[in-house]
This record gives sequence, structure tokens and C-alpha cells, in this order.
Amino acid sequence: MLKMKIDFISLFDYDASSGRRLFLLAKELAALGHKVTFLSFAWEYKQGSKEKKDKIIDGVKVKYVKVSKNPFNILLKGFFFLLKNLKGDVLILGKALPIHTIPFILVKKIFKRRKKVILDLDDWESIGGGGSLPQIDFTKRMLTTFLEEYMPRVSDGVTTASIVMKKRVEDMGVKNILYLPNGAYPLSQVEELKIEKKKKELKLENEKVIIYTGTISINSYNALKFVLESLKSQLNNFKLVIVGGGDYLEKLKNLNKKLKLNFVTFTGKVPYEEIPVYLALSDIAIVPYCSEYPHTLRVMCSSPRKMFEYMAAGLPIIASNIGELREAIDPKYCFSPNDKEDFVKKLKNMLLLSKKELRKIGEKNKKKVINFYNPKIQAKRLEKFIKKLLNF
Repeated sequence: MLKMKIDFISLFDYDASSGRRLFLLAKELAALGHKVTFLSFAWEYKQGSKEKKDKIIDGVKVKYVKVSKNPFNILLKGFFFLLKNLKGDVLILGKALPIHTIPFILVKKIFKRRKKVILDLDDWESIGGGGSLPQIDFTKRMLTTFLEEYMPRVSDGVTTASIVMKKRVEDMGVKNILYLPNGAYPLSQVEELKIEKKKKELKLENEKVIIYTGTISINSYNALKFVLESLKSQLNNFKLVIVGGGDYLEKLKNLNKKLKLNFVTFTGKVPYEEIPVYLALSDIAIVPYCSEYPHTLRVMCSSPRKMFEYMAAGLPIIASNIGELREAIDPKYCFSPNDKEDFVKKLKNMLLLSKKELRKIGEKNKKKVINFYNPKIQAKRLEKFIKKLLNF
């Protein structure tokens, strides 16, 4: 087998939510025998990555650019960091955001056409209101918009996490595109003792448990606000467990107090490795998305990793009828965004099912993960795509 050198360039750390998509692919490519490096700008750390040390994780060499948050320093150090470390036959850039894309473009000019470039797009950042972009200034937003239009056209290939995003790139005239959805590993059985212990901790009894996991950002706050307002005095005999921390957690708690909902439990931030226990004690998962501006375009192409983790755990899912959500799960369990009556109706119908019937729905979701929506399969598809680009 011909071994390739593959460099991933990420704005985020390997264990961050936004960096995990790329790292799981990197890990699986390393398992296939390729030499893989994960270069991280770790931008979410406000002081850069000064405390991060280079390491090897699951066969992947993880390296950090050590910068402060000064933009000039980032661009200068970022340029030399990439110039020194980009040694791959193919370079995979995650998201076309300025902080790591501008130094990447400068370095790529030096390499000219000696290396192939793949741009990975997992959502719509600029005009789509991704992440914190609705809160940033006009100049940064316009720069991001330019890069999202420029990079797909100058890259040798593009991978997209959703069919909607694939169509958007096709409309730009890009030819080499791979639909590469997010996914999760099928979850193994969680020890019953751990489940019972967590149930006692959360004061759960015989009621059905609905779960939501994820950082409570402005996007998820709006979505969960919709959920809480929809469920007020509508249903009974269930508990809603919201797992995750974030800047908008306290605001969400205050809203819950105002609505006087006694069926909601907030866990706060939970280590990622503990999430399977929460999934194992749950009966239903929800993936609500707010489709109001400025988040409209982003959610149209959203491929949330949490949904695949729910599927991998064998959970039935109620989700917004948008983006990759309606592609992955049975459409009859999708509700119209912002339609409270439709959401309550779909959830109520599911709550009426027995736990045995819920498990049957969940098993169908898990089979989809086993057969397609998992990093092992997606990495093999990416490997084939790369070899085609390199004429291997």
C-alpha cells in the first residue's frame, strides 16, 4: 500500500468540538498506515496555545503554533509555523476562517502546485451566522465571506459535511467535491452500575428522560429557549436533562426559573468521556435548531455531531427539519423549525411509545452509524478521494 503524508490544519484543538471532526479523520487515516500531522492554532484558547505541548495521539502527530491573541503576531508566527511544518503530500484546511487561512495562503504561494489542498467545510460561517460571527465586526465578517468564496475555487478538492453545503460549492463551479458527513463510533454497553449511580445523582425515577448535550452558546440558547417555551404546561411524566456549560447557561437557567419548569435538570459542563453515561440513561434525544436570522443559512447546512452521537447510542431523535438532520433520521420525527405545536406533537407521539418501541427506533439509528455515519468509513472515503487527487 502506498503511504501518504497528510497534514491537517485546524483553527481548533484536537479535542475541541469544532476540531474533533478533523481529528477523528486524521486518527483513522493514521490507522490506515498514512503519516498524519494535526497542526492546531487552538484559537479558542484566549491566550493562544502557549501551554500546549506537541504530542502523538492515536498515531497522529499533534503540533501547536504558540502565539498570543494579537492578530499581527498570529499571522507572523502562523506563517512561519506552517512554512516549517507543512510536509504533507496533501494539506487539509479546516474552515476558511482568517486566523489560519491567511497564513496558509501565504505559505501555499511558496509551494505553488507542489502540494494538493483540500478545504473542509462543515458549516456556513460568514453570512450564515456560524459560531460567534454574528457578534464580530463588519471587517472580519467581510474577510471571512471573501475567504469562503475564494478558497473553494482555488483548492484542489473540497469536502463538505452536508448535502446542502455540497450543493452550495457545486454552484460555485467546483468539480472535485466529496460529501463527508460527520459521524460517531457505535457506543459500547455502559455499566449498569454507572447508569444507576447517575440516575440517583440526577434524581431520576421511572419517568422518560429526554436529553440534550452541547455547549450553551447563543445558537443553542435560542434553540433551547424554543424548547422550554414549547414544553410549558404541555406534557408530563418526563424529565429534560440539559448536559453542557457555556456562556449562555446562566441565561437559560434564569429563563427556566421564569417559566417555572420543574422537569428540567441542568448538569453544567461535563467531561466528554462521561457523555455516554448520560446517553445510556436517556430514552429520547432532541436536536432543535433555531432558523431565525442570522442563523438561517448556517442551520440549513448543519451536520451536528451530537446527532450522530445520539444515533450511535441507539436513541430515537426528535430534530428540526433542516440540513443533515432530515437526511440522517426518519423525516417523520422531524419538526418544522420554530413551530412549537409541531415540535410538541412529534415529541408527545414519541413519549406515548413504550421503552421497547423507543429502543427499536433507536436501533435503526444505530445501524445507520455502523453502516455509514462513522469516522472509520468516512476516513476510507476520504483516503480514496485523496488518492484520486494525487493520481495514486
